[in-house]
Amino acid sequence: MRRLLFTVISTQLRASVWLLRIRCADLRILMYTSSRSIVRLSCARVMNFPNIASSASKSNKTRTAIFEFLREGNLVFMVAADIDFRIATPDDASTVAGIITEVSEGVIDHLLGGVFPGMKPQSILEMILARGSGNLDLKNILLVNVGGELAGLLFAYDSKLQKVSDIMLGFLGETKVNEMRPLLEAKADNAYWINTLWVNEAFRGQGLAQLLIKLAEDMARGVGCSSLALHCWADNERARRFYEHQNFVLKGEIPTASALKARHPKAGELWVKQLADDARNVQ
Repeated sequence: MRRLLFTVISTQLRASVWLLRIRCADLRILMYTSSRSIVRLSCARVMNFPNIASSASKSNKTRTAIFEFLREGNLVFMVAADIDFRIATPDDASTVAGIITEVSEGVIDHLLGGVFPGMKPQSILEMILARGSGNLDLKNILLVNVGGELAGLLFAYDSKLQKVSDIMLGFLGETKVNEMRPLLEAKADNAYWINTLWVNEAFRGQGLAQLLIKLAEDMARGVGCSSLALHCWADNERARRFYEHQNFVLKGEIPTASALKARHPKAGELWVKQLADDARNVQ
């Protein structure tokens, strides 16, 4: 039996309960909700989630179930309780900066290390995000909360913002910027750049990362982009497998700064996913 999930169009979605009734014979979806604050949901477009049900049913003390499935004859009921999608605010700057620093695997530490003596790179990033500058702006960061706990983060924007600004050059210095320029300016034609994709360990294995990719696709289409693009370390086999499964294609190498080669001897890679024409996705 196919397990399906609707694609969310709005990045401002808030819901206390989702209940989808899936008629497996013709894949029609009827949606019910106890919240009136849900806006702009696309009930026509659906996508496969082959692992959600099995992962959710195997949830244990270290994993929090996002979705629950109830079966009645040829109908499958999927419930996602107390899930909230929202744009990051200044109150989130510290948490967000910590996640981005961790996921960057040395990039933020190298870029911002020593900029302000006695100030940690994560704290500097927090300050930059709170002020908002170019791509480093909280408005480009989507947070997912489940049951009041932060479950996921998507930091993405039009790749036109993926560049070295004069402010960045003056702030970081020419030497440091130039050695990191291949990554700072990495992009693909007409692409929406995924800077950071993160899922809380307690919520992994349930399809949330896949949902965040679908959200990024909708955001990309919303600003006229025809693809998604991102940087992935060549030695991160788990991430590479995930992106390949999501139909990303390896397009080439992104050179690594010499200071990061000890940690990432295989350098970085550019992965791109071409988006199908929007009309083709409507069932």
